[in-house]
Parts: sequence; structure tokens; C-alpha cells
Amino acid sequence: MILISSGIAFAHGGGGVCKDDVKKYCADTQSGKGAIFKCLESHQKELSPACQTKLEEKKAAKAACQADRDKFCKDQHGKEGFQCMVSHQKDLSDQCRTHILKRAERHQKKTTSYWRMLQDLTA
Repeated sequence: MILISSGIAFAHGGGGVCKDDVKKYCADTQSGKGAIFKCLESHQKELSPACQTKLEEKKAAKAACQADRDKFCKDQHGKEGFQCMVSHQKDLSDQCRTHILKRAERHQKKTTSYWRMLQDLTA
């Protein structure tokens, strides 16, 4: 969640806003297939305000893209899932495409591959 999100994104992405929460509540959770996301969801009321906000953003993106993800990228997770969604960007719902674009914009400065994805989304 993608979703379009992975546990690594929660621990390190967005300035690491959930890094301390992951360590505190999900240290024994093995990452993959949304496990960190699910762990954080189960502790939502105890999370820091910044992590709660990040979690809500991820939940909104997941809801907006779930049907598209199921249709185009069902067996893809994490980075591969995101890349799969980008490869189908012209087929995505407007709401999902907006979330994908926002995510690409946030990461464009981090890696050139995200920059290329952003260019593809806006072409």
C-alpha cells in the first residue's frame, strides 16, 4: 500500500515518522505483505500523532486503489506493487492515480527511478 506501502516505508519513509512506533509495537513483526501496516493498525490508538496521520493517509490510499490493485497487481507487494501500479497508471481510477502521483511526488527527490515514474504519470 502499495498499498501501496511496505513496513519499510513506515519505518523509514516520510522522515521515519513511524520508526519509533514500529520499534515499540511491531519489533517482532516480520515485514512483508502488509504485516507492519497491520501491526500498526492494531496499535493505532497508542501511536504517535505523526504516525497516526501517516497511517490514515496509507489507509485512504489503500481504499482508493484496492480495486485497481486487485485487478492489475494482485500478487505484487511493496516496491514491486508500486511499480506495477505505475505501469498501469493509464488504466487506474482517477482517485487511485491521484494517490500514486502524490506518492511519486514525495519520493521524486530520493531516487531517479521515482522521478521517472512521476514523469510517466504526468505524461
